[in-house]
Amino acid sequence: MKYEFNIRLLVAACVLIIAGCKIDIVVPEGATVRSESGTYECVGPNVCTVEVNDVFFEETFFVETEGDLIFAGWKRRERGLCGGLTGVCPIFTSLFAGNEVFEAFLASDEAFFLEPDIASSVATLPVLKDTTIFADRTADSISDGKIFVGRNNNGSVRRGLIAFDLSGIPAGAIVKSAELTLTVSNARQSGISIRAHRLTADWGEGTTAGGGRGDGQSSPAMMGEATWEARFFNMMPWNNAGGDFRTAASATATAEDSISWGSAGLMADVQFWVDNPNRNFGWILIGDERTPQSVQGFHSKESPISLVPRLIVTYGEPGDE
Repeated sequence: MKYEFNIRLLVAACVLIIAGCKIDIVVPEGATVRSESGTYECVGPNVCTVEVNDVFFEETFFVETEGDLIFAGWKRRERGLCGGLTGVCPIFTSLFAGNEVFEAFLASDEAFFLEPDIASSVATLPVLKDTTIFADRTADSISDGKIFVGRNNNGSVRRGLIAFDLSGIPAGAIVKSAELTLTVSNARQSGISIRAHRLTADWGEGTTAGGGRGDGQSSPAMMGEATWEARFFNMMPWNNAGGDFRTAASATATAEDSISWGSAGLMADVQFWVDNPNRNFGWILIGDERTPQSVQGFHSKESPISLVPRLIVTYGEPGDE
């Protein structure tokens, strides 16, 4: 109770400071920020100031865009509010005990900022190549419409490799968000976590067909295909069996009927590839490699169009900040 009383004192003090407790809403051209109550509206390009002069201030802000522009989330910036959120932004001066951001906001005489990040384009990128490699059959591969990840009942581990064609994104573009989605085709268990790691070496895809079983049945690889030991079979080995990739996962997600990865790490990978197209080697997908029957099967680029993997990227044109 004492803490809540002190918070209310901060609010009361804030109301008395004419120059304090304000939010500058920075809106780019083609976007509008509104509050759900209808009290506030800021049409870009503009900077609109909201004075917090009510001890019960409570507003939820949202963004509308014009044409092909897309709201990609609230910007992370110094003294920025709701940074990183991709939905509405609720701001209130009550019921926030322990929230350091709002406490600082109320106690400060500096401006805080609410700024939407606007992407000018969105692209659904096609799969460039995908395959599955097998720990127990190191010279085998599979490319028959399925990608397998995890461990089967016999203890055999599979990993999936996938890369996308980024040529549809212009050089110099600023990536705002990225989401990778695969559709489950076969699953022994649900709720399995799968990690996406950025590959650091190129690899080959062939035409080797598997047996089509639910846990993935491999076949001997052809020249140039990726296997557990080689990134190009009979040509170039991996530096590390099982694939060369960044140790830290770019994203982790849980498989149900489908699985979607979306994170700052995933976005950073796509930005890296846009800036370095000759190093676009895609991701390796690693599942639960300890638990029997944790294997997950996913549709690949050979599947019907509605089931193929999707990488959806929103981005700003070159020169956008």
